[in-house]
Amino acid sequence: MLPLLCLATLHQLQSPITLKVDSKPATVESRMAFHHVPGCSVIEIRNFMVVRKLNFGRTAAFRPAQVTDDTLFPLGQLSQPIAHAMVLKAVENRTLDLDSPVRTKLKRYTPPKWGTELTLRHLLTGRGGYTMPKYMGFNPPETAPDLIAELQAEPVASDPGTKWHRSPVNVTVMQVLLEDVTGKKVQDLLPGVFGKGSAQYSANPPDRDFVRNVKGHDELGFPVPLGANTYPELAATGLWSTSGQFARFLIQLMKCQTGRATSPLRPETAALMFAPIETEDEDGKVSRNEAAAFGSMTMGDKKLMLRGGANEGYYCQTWFMPEQGNAVIVFTNRDLAWRFANEVRDAVVGGW
Repeated sequence: MLPLLCLATLHQLQSPITLKVDSKPATVESRMAFHHVPGCSVIEIRNFMVVRKLNFGRTAAFRPAQVTDDTLFPLGQLSQPIAHAMVLKAVENRTLDLDSPVRTKLKRYTPPKWGTELTLRHLLTGRGGYTMPKYMGFNPPETAPDLIAELQAEPVASDPGTKWHRSPVNVTVMQVLLEDVTGKKVQDLLPGVFGKGSAQYSANPPDRDFVRNVKGHDELGFPVPLGANTYPELAATGLWSTSGQFARFLIQLMKCQTGRATSPLRPETAALMFAPIETEDEDGKVSRNEAAAFGSMTMGDKKLMLRGGANEGYYCQTWFMPEQGNAVIVFTNRDLAWRFANEVRDAVVGGW
């Protein structure tokens, strides 16, 4: 029999979330049905602690397996902050340098030569000169190219350091750089920043039976062909994780950023992921609403940082306030389920 304290904690972690639609209360399950979301996982963090952890629905439509704490979701572009942390860990260890030309360290890829040498700082801050906005994946898997061949064919549109684009190609170059310098694959480097757990880099779903991980679904809730696309760009879009392991990483990262922890990154290093950077839109208008690894938005009097990922058939998103240690994480197995995720966000953030 569980102790009373454990029962109370379990009850709190599973306390329901009441959403609001047209000012009327609604359950998460009813909104999932409305938005054709087969399954999802939701975590709320307050004061650097998980206070609510809820799982809903199924790993795949028309299948019996339920979403649980152990279910793996593909993070898509949400994989990229983890890649930033791995590269910055190498900077702390003096394996890499922020401002040295990466050309001298790369062994498998040669970046196009412009007037300015490409550096790790350029890649981290979205100023590598690459403009391709998103990896779309390949289906069937045998159509996926070799990663280096794909990267070598990617054009550079501008001199490094001159224009900002949050292109995932920057992160793919960082992956190749990190692997070339360390002699290790990103999977082997992952526990150093992401902690121990079942998370893994995989171009394809780790479990094709879609019991251990979710299957992707279109906007009407029907499975995508073969259950998921193939993404050979692992660091940029290929990390599969449980919501819980991602939550532990985010908590630790927020602690580092606020000086409460020194692992996986020292506070001054973690600050490089959170500090505002100058960006410009197509008209040349400059703003400071983005950080190297995250974006930002305002909800009422609250300023939130955010990052999401949307591999074909999935949508994963987090919003957080690092100084307060508050966050909400929503992982789903439906394509572009941002309206549903926003409803969850509004209900949770409204209580902070």
